Amino acid sequence: MGRFTRIHLYDSYQEVALKLAENDSDALTVLATIMARTPGPLGYFLQLDALNIYGPRIARLYQDVCHNDLGVMFEVLRACHFGIIPEERLEHAIDHAGEGLDVDGVIGWLGTEEAA
Repeated sequence: MGRFTRIHLYDSYQEVALKLAENDSDALTVLATIMARTPGPLGYFLQLDALNIYGPRIARLYQDVCHNDLGVMFEVLRACHFGIIPEERLEHAIDHAGEGLDVDGVIGWLGTEEAA
């Protein structure tokens, strides 16, 4: 990968969210929702950072790729982490309104009916 990450383990959740959101209000809303609905959001934030998903791309991942479903977004990130979804395919889907990525198929393949 060879990417530099933006967040550090000593950053507060709020600092991490601000760094990831890049002043995009829609991204900040998604990140605030993650913080409100999960007991430990840092893992999801680290995944976004490792995948180089920042600013408006966070909102597009949530809205266009994952159909405004946080559980689906978590499963998509998990599938990418385990190599089920290649990073390039996820990047393409984010940049092209979900094109080329069947999230229902991914969730079915992971064996879950409902994501977290």
